Amino acid sequence: MRTDLKSCALAACVSIVALGCGGGASEGSGGGETSGGEEPIVCSVPNSPAMEDYVAGARLVRSGDASGMAAIERSCEAGNACGCSTAGLVLATGELVTRDVDRGITLLERGCQGADAWGCAWLGAALFDTRADQGERVAELYATACDDGIADACQGLARLRMSGIGGTTDPEDAVRRYDAACQAGNTFACYFQGQAAQHGLGMEADATRARELLSFACEQAQLPHACTALAELDTERRDALLRTACDGGDPAACVTIEPPAAGDGTAASALTIPAADAEAREVGTNEEESSSTPTGGDVDLSSLGLPRTCVGFVGRDPDKLVRVPAGVDAITLRASADADSVIAVRDAAGVWHCNDDLPGGSYHAGVRLTQPAAGVIAIWAGALIAGERSGTIDVTTEGVEPLNPSYATPARPEAMRIPATSRARFYQLRVMNAAGVGGTIRLDGHDVWPFGPDGGQVVSSENVQCLLTAAAHTLEMNVTSRARTAHGSEGGPLVTIELHATAAAGDAISDSTRLLHIQWSPPEAPAQRTATFRLSRPQAADRAQCTAP
Repeated sequence: MRTDLKSCALAACVSIVALGCGGGASEGSGGGETSGGEEPIVCSVPNSPAMEDYVAGARLVRSGDASGMAAIERSCEAGNACGCSTAGLVLATGELVTRDVDRGITLLERGCQGADAWGCAWLGAALFDTRADQGERVAELYATACDDGIADACQGLARLRMSGIGGTTDPEDAVRRYDAACQAGNTFACYFQGQAAQHGLGMEADATRARELLSFACEQAQLPHACTALAELDTERRDALLRTACDGGDPAACVTIEPPAAGDGTAASALTIPAADAEAREVGTNEEESSSTPTGGDVDLSSLGLPRTCVGFVGRDPDKLVRVPAGVDAITLRASADADSVIAVRDAAGVWHCNDDLPGGSYHAGVRLTQPAAGVIAIWAGALIAGERSGTIDVTTEGVEPLNPSYATPARPEAMRIPATSRARFYQLRVMNAAGVGGTIRLDGHDVWPFGPDGGQVVSSENVQCLLTAAAHTLEMNVTSRARTAHGSEGGPLVTIELHATAAAGDAISDSTRLLHIQWSPPEAPAQRTATFRLSRPQAADRAQCTAP
């Protein structure tokens, strides 16, 4: 979302360019002129040379006349830092002239080195948009401009701190800078600070403070995104706030009011849509996975007839495919890079879900699907600006609980890693079942443990120790009886199966030693569920005493 210094492109704030993007006249500012009630055109660098050329050129640029660039560039050549900054911004954005990013950055460098704080701020914005590997420099430039009193730069730096771009993740510092920028009149900073209070980002969650900030940003500053956020807190006015936000231009509010139906628009002509049976790794129980991958591209999502939240640029092929089994409560998908990231997700039902920014001003993007349809989910990660960059996709599942007795074995066995602190001399298989549920556990076709209808907890004996080698294994759970009155403790599952690795026989098992965790509430008996897993580290125990099962 373009809310910070990037929106200081000339078309959106020509008067801001002329004024130093919000700077006013002050004693010793270097002079300026005003006429007809217009805001004066000033330079914040004292005793700047060639002010006549700068003022004349800036006035023309402010009115949308590109001919003013000649005078502004003359002032730059004469040593006027504000002239260099303004000329650099116009060239870097390409709003009034042919875009020339390289020359624009060169002139912005001169303006920043000449002590024009706005030149440093604009240089940071230009580098953020066009130089994917310059996050640390962008943060330094924003910090310099922020320390010089540029509220927009404080907000820009806060967003980097909230995202971790530039090498530092510091939500607490982000909130402090949002507060300073908000107090200085940056209304977007008030909105982001309100979201931070709402979600407990960098501060304790504070619904009262969140409502106060979001109400100001929505009702007084008239920021549609703030109205969308406020709708989550003000349930009585939810529909009216969402309508205001939608009419104001926030696509997220529009999609909330009228969720999109399944459909690809024209995406199939520009993107590779995977088949329903495409090969994809199946997600596991309460799983968290992070994978680095090239992201971005030249396909403009906003041109494909998808939901209005689908903006930015991605590549033609999905960056990641995952297969979701039946019964998943929720799956969260996030995309991040050293850029303003976007994410587009096509779920197994063919419905598209897109996001630009996460709460609190984070430049990362993410979507959360509740009760997703079983099947292949395709994920495209990109950025608001075209081009490829390195990024990361995170996948998190919650409450994975397939209830289908014919639960299929994953196409690709999960790699269960033994904890690094364990020598894994022994394995233990623990079964916990509710009263009224009975059955057997089989490992690679061998019966290893029955569990009776009296309920309780049992731990396997040496035969599991002998069966489990560094290889792929199949665990089969069979429920042969289930009473109608059977129920788990405090509403929990009827059957829980855990595999633990320990350093010695009889060692206590705990979460730190757990390799596999399956919770199951079969709907009826007989029922069967199968899981495949892989042990990747050899066992350290002497197996000479093992006998064939």
